[in-house]
Parts: sequence; structure tokens; C-alpha cells
Amino acid sequence: MPKFKLTDEQYAVIKWAVGLVMPGLGTLFAVIGKTLNWPFTEDVLTIWTAFTAFLGMILGVSSYQYNKEGK
Repeated sequence: MPKFKLTDEQYAVIKWAVGLVMPGLGTLFAVIGKTLNWPFTEDVLTIWTAFTAFLGMILGVSSYQYNKEGK
């Protein structure tokens, strides 16, 4: 399996996006969707939340592996 190496800046941007932007967009979508009675708002939000959590888990594992290597 190839090892992908991110720069500290790339990692920080991805961490910011997954930790702040994606949850914020999910909240924005939920509020607008519920207010305007968009169909499937809850379904989309459930999938979005699961995807965000999955990406957060991947970042956590990556961070653990990086720190385990003693870098």
C-alpha cells in the first residue's frame, strides 16, 4: 500500500475543513432545508454527518500513525 505524505499545511487545511467547514455546512443545510421544507433534508444530513465523521476518523488514524513514528 503506498504511503501518502502530506505537508503540515495540507494536513492543517484538511483538518480545518473536516473539523469546522463540513459540520458548519451540514448545519446550514439542515436549517435551510427544514425551514423551506426541502424533501430528503434529514436523509442528506444523515449521510453528510456520517461522511464527515468518517473523514474525521481517517484524520485521527493518520495523526496517530504520524505521531507513533516519532515525527
